[in-house]
Amino acid sequence: VSPSRTAFAAAGATAVRLGDTVLRTSTAGPAALSVVSARLGRW
Repeated sequence: VSPSRTAFAAAGATAVRLGDTVLRTSTAGPAALSVVSARLGRW
């Protein structure tokens, strides 16, 4: 465990994992907009 992770944990931070899928920055934005649009019923 790195010192920065220890410092974050001591400050009360919680580690979160969002799954195994990793999106590149070129696809993360459009993917996020698609999810938001679907949730809002706009698509």
